[in-house]
Amino acid sequence: MMAGDDRGVQHPMHLRDLDNESRMRLVRFVCSFAWADLEIQDAERALVMRMLEQLELDDDEKGQAERWLKVPPPPEDVDPLDIPQEHRQLFLNTVLEGVGADGRVDSKEIETLSVFEKLLRVNPDDDDLRLETRPGIRASGCPGASRKVGGRAPARSPTY
Repeated sequence: MMAGDDRGVQHPMHLRDLDNESRMRLVRFVCSFAWADLEIQDAERALVMRMLEQLELDDDEKGQAERWLKVPPPPEDVDPLDIPQEHRQLFLNTVLEGVGADGRVDSKEIETLSVFEKLLRVNPDDDDLRLETRPGIRASGCPGASRKVGGRAPARSPTY
């Protein structure tokens, strides 16, 4: 998605464009997706910790994120429809980065990502949102998962 500046020029949405509430929502989603395979890998934990520093969250917010790495956020707290339209591509890219942090994406994670992408679409024909497996991420248990999961190539993802 794009954000405009005061001259009306459009630029891709970045983490620094998010307000504090949206930053915590993003962390909540990334932690939730890290639990998709029912365990938090060291690489996933490390990515979340780097993300917390980049997002410049306070100690209480960091503490909440660390709790989500021990116990996943409740499902009712991770409703994709709560994500503002202008943040959806950034969330999708960041969640994909988190899921692939351990270098592999299993079939359960691919299924969850695919559902997440579909739920984020305002309209089923919306081609603005894109989900694709990332180079260097090994998909397991899902034939063809190394190819596109849906849509065009994603906008540039954040790297933590």
